[in-house]
Amino acid sequence: DFEWFTNVSDYTFTSDGESWYEDFAYANQTWVSGDPPAEIASFRTDFQIRFGGIRKPRLGNTQLLEYARSQYSWILPGGEELGYADGRNLNFANNSLQSWYANKQQHYLNENVSFFWNDEGETNYFTFYYWAIAQLFNVPNSNRYFSLNRAWIPGMARLGSTVWTGDIDATWESLQKTPGLILSYSLAGMPYVTCDIGGFNGNTTALLLTRWYFLGVFIPIMRIHSTLDATPHFPFLWPKPYADAMRIALNLRYALIPYHYSLTYKMRQDGRLVIRPVFARYPNYPLTTQVFLDGDILVAPVLHESGNISLLLPNTTKSWFSLNSSSLYTPGTTVSVVNASLPTSFLAFVPAGTIIVFAPPAQSTDDLLKQISNSSSPAALQVQIYDGANATFTLFEDDGISTAYIDDTDFRTVIFDYNCLQRTLHLSVNSTNISTDFPLYQTFIVELFEYASSSSPSSTNTKKKSVITKGPFPILDGTTVAF
Repeated sequence: DFEWFTNVSDYTFTSDGESWYEDFAYANQTWVSGDPPAEIASFRTDFQIRFGGIRKPRLGNTQLLEYARSQYSWILPGGEELGYADGRNLNFANNSLQSWYANKQQHYLNENVSFFWNDEGETNYFTFYYWAIAQLFNVPNSNRYFSLNRAWIPGMARLGSTVWTGDIDATWESLQKTPGLILSYSLAGMPYVTCDIGGFNGNTTALLLTRWYFLGVFIPIMRIHSTLDATPHFPFLWPKPYADAMRIALNLRYALIPYHYSLTYKMRQDGRLVIRPVFARYPNYPLTTQVFLDGDILVAPVLHESGNISLLLPNTTKSWFSLNSSSLYTPGTTVSVVNASLPTSFLAFVPAGTIIVFAPPAQSTDDLLKQISNSSSPAALQVQIYDGANATFTLFEDDGISTAYIDDTDFRTVIFDYNCLQRTLHLSVNSTNISTDFPLYQTFIVELFEYASSSSPSSTNTKKKSVITKGPFPILDGTTVAF
């Protein structure tokens, strides 16, 4: 929070601020090395961690406040919702204030800060929007802007702003409400949503935190957070069975990176949300927030302390597969698990005629990119085909940093097209004006999940081979795999 850039919070300040307070510096006592920019750089190079710093929409330094008040309409008039900063809140709608603010913050980005975490901007309906506009001054034209915000208004998503669902309690009730909040935000125009996994206010429990981790796998942004006096929500600080389960959740999240990234490309192309209510695809499905769609994956996370899960499969013409399994289920039936033991923390299904792609195991996105660009032994993309109908999936790849995709340049799409009758997978590769060098998947391994006779999540069909694995194969235009 405050401690990365100053030595104390400003909640008790008067409207005059304090002369010793720093708004745009570093709090050296927080940084072990005494050299914050070098330490932040080491996070990136040594541990593959991108550092983002919290920002407040106000000033606390007396001299800066005096200067701001000497300018026309740089300070909001007062009476804002957050009364503890009355008379110190910045008016980000003012163009000259935006430029000044960006200039004061520029050194952070020059010194390896990757993004900003914008907090407590509920001072004006437009504050978070124009705050983002001010921060965009700091971003080179060719790079993407990213910020994490406590609130939002429609239109912010196009800038690169994301939002979290606020300072929620560390309770089962908050966990149960979280999918509904995320779905509501998405439907209202903010598709990049996250939450404080484990809850913010109060101490969480090992079981609650673990269940929350698995919900985090399937939401647009996975993020943990907690208060200073709570046990931090890192796996290694919790007992082994829970820590092991959290690591499984993290590994699954990293495995889904190419899937989720490609879904965001599709969202930009046709407006289909990454996470959406089930009725958005299956209109006759009962209204619920406890089951939702992550792309084509139907997800029901464990949201109750009992560990019970119940999921109604949409009544479609296509049968349903359990994710990562050849077990087949009848449309319109209900699948239930009572007292799900760890690591089981969700039910997930896909309809026949679905392709899901997974990354190889990786500890970070940097690690993943190194693996797939290894010239001697490149790590392969994992492609899963769920049989029973034709299927297609478009993989999207670019540098992950630039805005070149806006001009339809510097990216590659790979269309995986499965013909159920011919039992063939065909690749169509389109490299769109690639002028920069960034890692691309070179090979893929494919798994075909055939129909199996099992109808219970705990049973296995052993009478026939129900999963066919082939590869690796080159990712080239025209590559065809026959089963």
